[in-house]
Amino acid sequence: MKQVDGGWLVKTEAGWDVYVLAMIYNWRIAISREGDVHGYEAAWCYQGNGIDTFAQAVVAAQDFHDLDHGEPVGYFKCAGDRR
Repeated sequence: MKQVDGGWLVKTEAGWDVYVLAMIYNWRIAISREGDVHGYEAAWCYQGNGIDTFAQAVVAAQDFHDLDHGEPVGYFKCAGDRR
């Protein structure tokens, strides 16, 4: 994992960057095309902003492999999907 503005780059896989980002009220997994720092293609929110929710989002991001079409486990809201 690598710290970035607003959160963490958890992994790069199959042409996608997978982030866990801090929002005001929750943590969010966001994916963007590898190297694209100007936005994201899809994102999912994890309820709460504590360390337990952060850990849940990181594990879900690490286990998220169908990046072209799938969704991570355990999220409570899709914040957008342009894939």
